[in-house]
Amino acid sequence: MAKNYFIEISDGITSITFTMNPELTEIIDAINEAFKTDQTHLRLWDLSAGLDLTNEQLKEIAEYAKIKWHTPSKVALVAPNDLSYGLLRMFEVYRGEEQHKIMVYRSKQEALKWLKEEPE
Repeated sequence: MAKNYFIEISDGITSITFTMNPELTEIIDAINEAFKTDQTHLRLWDLSAGLDLTNEQLKEIAEYAKIKWHTPSKVALVAPNDLSYGLLRMFEVYRGEEQHKIMVYRSKQEALKWLKEEPE
């Protein structure tokens, strides 16, 4: 089965881009692959293709990501449509930890700008 996402590292940012609305297993696979290739503490998850998961699935992904990534990081989530944006705002709450900064944006440009900002 062909992957529904691709991962690239550019300008110190690991970008995970989904080409279609992902299922839970695809997001878990992308987390695993990104974890293996991650060379930075900056990540951009582009879900512009859409997202339609249940509340429980969002919690499951958040808990799994907490197990995988222990080092402090900055993560931007991109979702231009209302449903995906709202779901990712819920995920932001579930995933939140003191050492991880997570923000949801409607555009990739806004997300990249935030990722490149110097910490305060």
